[in-house]
Amino acid sequence: MQRKVLLINPPLYRHPIWDPIRLSQPLGLWSIGTHLLKHGHNVRLLCSEMQGVNNIQLYDTSGRQLDKGFKQFHAEKVADFKTLDAKQFQVKYDEYSNVFSRIGLDFGAIFDEVSSFGPDIIGISSCFTCNHQSVVDLARFLKNKFPETWVVVGGQHATAWPDALLSTASNSIDFIVHGEGEKVFSDLVNCYGDKAKVKLLAGVAWHESGITKINPRPPFFNLDDFFDLDPSLLEGQGYTNARHAYPTEGRKFTDMLFSVGCHRACCFCFSPIMRGKLRSLREDNIRSLLIKLKEYGYEELVLQDDDLLVGDNLNMLLRLFKDYGFRWQNNGGVELEGLDDDKIDSIIESRCRCIYVPFNPRNIKDRVPTLPEQKKLNLLRKMCDAGIYVISSGIYGIPDISHPDHFVDDMSRLSDIHIRLLKEGYCNASLVLPLSILPMTQWWNVLERDGQKDFVYDRQGWLDYSIFAPQIRPRSIGKDKFVEQLISIHQKIDAEQVSESWFSAFASNA
Repeated sequence: MQRKVLLINPPLYRHPIWDPIRLSQPLGLWSIGTHLLKHGHNVRLLCSEMQGVNNIQLYDTSGRQLDKGFKQFHAEKVADFKTLDAKQFQVKYDEYSNVFSRIGLDFGAIFDEVSSFGPDIIGISSCFTCNHQSVVDLARFLKNKFPETWVVVGGQHATAWPDALLSTASNSIDFIVHGEGEKVFSDLVNCYGDKAKVKLLAGVAWHESGITKINPRPPFFNLDDFFDLDPSLLEGQGYTNARHAYPTEGRKFTDMLFSVGCHRACCFCFSPIMRGKLRSLREDNIRSLLIKLKEYGYEELVLQDDDLLVGDNLNMLLRLFKDYGFRWQNNGGVELEGLDDDKIDSIIESRCRCIYVPFNPRNIKDRVPTLPEQKKLNLLRKMCDAGIYVISSGIYGIPDISHPDHFVDDMSRLSDIHIRLLKEGYCNASLVLPLSILPMTQWWNVLERDGQKDFVYDRQGWLDYSIFAPQIRPRSIGKDKFVEQLISIHQKIDAEQVSESWFSAFASNA
């Protein structure tokens, strides 16, 4: 039976000091919606953060809106960042530790959209732990206004920490879909009206008598069975003006994944656990997808693949991009260790516009004061010289439980490396990413077992679960000192580059 399904990308809640406002196409909802359309359901997508991108307000954690507007606040913050020293900045902005930026449609506008469509089921994306409270607030609002409508939440955060969402939402979430949602959510929609039947499905979780029930997640599916995307779902959502990619000079663009998973198991990353080992689409399915995107006017692709350089995937993609006339850039990151002269030559010839290459050496001999010339780094400079905008990043701090006193020293050494990378033309920009402990990662598991003996973080400090916000620090280092050190690093790196608003919260243009 046909069901009416509304898929919502919720408003963003972001740390007002640290988080840039980054918006990207909701690939998960887009894929799920396409699959539901193919099975005859009536589906709409509501990207509330993008449709309300100009509606940015400041709230405190009690839900009170601040009198000061975001534009005024941001302008003052940037001016202070450029004129105050790190200690002065830390002291002045400590008062905003309980404030967040809300980006997106207000609840009244969301209510109007839901009322006009009248869905049987509302699916909410919960991809980021830092957006936990936004998802909970939206679920509570919707369940209060539409008590008979099923509210279902899925995504990476929902998969990593379903109990946190279900417990906080106080019965406002009917079910959580954990793991890959295309098949599970479709099966759930087919069970509409029979919650007992839903509770037999693999990959769902729910609250029952105050206890979180979690069914085992199903095996990873064959990526080629769910490769398609229906561009009509995104039409009118405003994503051609999204802020997360190198400027496309007016070309219509979209994020894209042609593979999921990763062959590595990095301790800070949840991808291998969330998505499994690397799975790539077949060439014929990629061609089909590119043809459809071309028909809808897309000209540039922002690749978010976790493992782009393994095997022959990159060469195949570059060949296809040339066949169909696509420009491209990379935001998912490529491994410096996986680059060589042949790959660099192919990237340069392919009309790549921007590429992200993290550089985070932890071997003591690589941590300045004399950064050795390295063949791999010269490959970055080769791309810069060819006109490709090269972004790097470092993770500032490491949870070395045996040596917590090394934390701040490591931050300084790493910043010295990246300042030299910028000065000597190895990259155009470097992102400052404080260490964050994300649910379902190896670091999270280790520190949970350790009981925060040496390192401390607030498990429910939702805004701090961001790659841009300071979250974790050694107990031996005070929070003020840690924040002051991080601001100092931002200021030193900012002095060597032009900071874009999509990768820095301290950029002059919001």
